This record gives sequence, structure tokens and C-alpha cells, in this order.
Amino acid sequence: SDSLRSIDPPPIRKMSATGTVLAASMVSAVAAWKLVRGQAKTAKEDELVYFDLAGRGEYIRLAGVIGNVSFKDRRLTRDEFLRKKKSGEFNFSQVPVFLTDGKKVAQSTSILRLVGKRGGLYPKDPVKAAEVDGLLDLIEEAWSCLDNTKYPTRFGFPDWDAKTRLGFRKRINDVIIPRKMGYLESVLKESKSGYLTGKISIADVKLWCFVKMVSGVAPLYKAIEGINTSVITSQFSRIQALVDKIDALPAVKKYYGGK
Repeated sequence: SDSLRSIDPPPIRKMSATGTVLAASMVSAVAAWKLVRGQAKTAKEDELVYFDLAGRGEYIRLAGVIGNVSFKDRRLTRDEFLRKKKSGEFNFSQVPVFLTDGKKVAQSTSILRLVGKRGGLYPKDPVKAAEVDGLLDLIEEAWSCLDNTKYPTRFGFPDWDAKTRLGFRKRINDVIIPRKMGYLESVLKESKSGYLTGKISIADVKLWCFVKMVSGVAPLYKAIEGINTSVITSQFSRIQALVDKIDALPAVKKYYGGK
């Protein structure tokens, strides 16, 4: 910035033999000053690139809100996405993508982990981190089942007709979602905090989004045809309590306008 450019580095004077320690400290001070000045010149805001919808981007946004991790939220139109995809701008030809430190990070859960680490929502301890990863994977198993019925051709399946699609969704509604949520309900039964691992983590954030999606909570998500919007909230009181707990966080209420 202009204010940094106007600051002269501290002068280095010739020191006696007994002043070598002080001289070294002054050299370190100059180095630190140069580093700060360089960062001021080159620092660029991190950026999440996704569509103007909740989808796979919302749990990244929410982790940023709860963890106080700032980044630009760039929302693409369909035409912008197709143009950028054709030009090879996106890793794996898909979004979300997270731009940081000159890198492009792909895959929504990988981005979620990164934001979680920066915001204190992902454990430093490797065993505790693995516990969070296991919960993320369990939630993903249920989420991916629904994605397979929404976008079957992406996963190598034919574009099913409505009857076939709804048949798959009935099994997801009646068997898959209750089974996966039942596992998480059991985890919460042992929790004294109301969160999955004792303190809020990105696993809780992703679960919050999954419940909102399945429940078709507007304006974030629309009801999914063939999925009972109360399949989770009517059966799993501890999961619903976790969702309510996150809803009540001041940062979350502020971000969603108190809705």
C-alpha cells in the first residue's frame, strides 16, 4: 500500500563486537519489513468460484462464515461456466474451484477441509481429523446417492426415465437416508455438546447442508421429487437439534439475514 511504501526501513549502523546480537536483530527487522511490504504488494483475496445456488458450494460458504474465513464468493451464470470450462480454466472441468496462493483447489470436500483448517473447524490432531473425515464420507455416501438420480450421465449411467428415477429415489428415501442418518444420530447420542465430535467441525456444517437440501428448505434448496422433506426431521431429533444449534449461531443468523 502507499502507506507501507512511504515507510523507510530501519537504518543499520556499524556496531562494535559486543553489539553483534543487536545488529543481527536489526537485520531481522529489515527482513521482516521487506516481507510485509512484499505481501502488501502481492496479496490477493482468495476466491470461491461456483454457481449462484447452494448445491455443493453452500457448505464451503457456511464454513467460511462460522470460521470467519474471508474469501470472494464469485457466482457464475451457466453461460460463463460453459465458456470457462471450454477454455480449460477449471480443474477437472467442474466447479466449485477455490483460488488461493496462486493455486486452483478442486473438489468441494477438499475445499471444505481447507477452509475448515483455516477457520478452526478441522482438527490438527490426525486421529481427530480422521474421525471428522469418516463423518464427511458417511454424509457424502447419502449425498452422492441423490446426485446419481439428478445427474446420472455424469456418473456413467443412462438418462433414466421418470419412473426409474423415482424408483431409485424411493429406495434412497426409505432405506439409504434413514440408515446413514441413523448412524449419525447414534454418534450424537454420545455427544455432550450436540455436535458430532465434541466441538463444531466441518462435518456438522456439511450435515447441516444435507438436512436443508433433503428438507427442501427455501431459499437455499428446492424439494426433491420423490424425497419426503420430513424424512430426517421427523425421525432424528438429535440431528434436528444440531441443525437448530447452527441456525442459532450469530454469524449464521447474520449471514442469512435472520431467516
